[in-house]
Amino acid sequence: MDTDALNLLEEQLHELCLLCLELRQQNHALKKQVLSQSEQIASLTQKEQQIGQKVGTLLSRLGATESDHE
Repeated sequence: MDTDALNLLEEQLHELCLLCLELRQQNHALKKQVLSQSEQIASLTQKEQQIGQKVGTLLSRLGATESDHE
């Protein structure tokens, strides 16, 4: 290989390394985003369950109250 071909290859390898670095950074950011969203989903699921339990309790009380009125 002549000097020009080696220089071109070196430039291409450098560009490839920069691209790999950028992709790693994007991958890291996406992993953090997915983790955050997973935590949000878990929190919302827990809140949904708590609300469901409260609604169930209120409906039970309402049913008991309606039975008392009959």
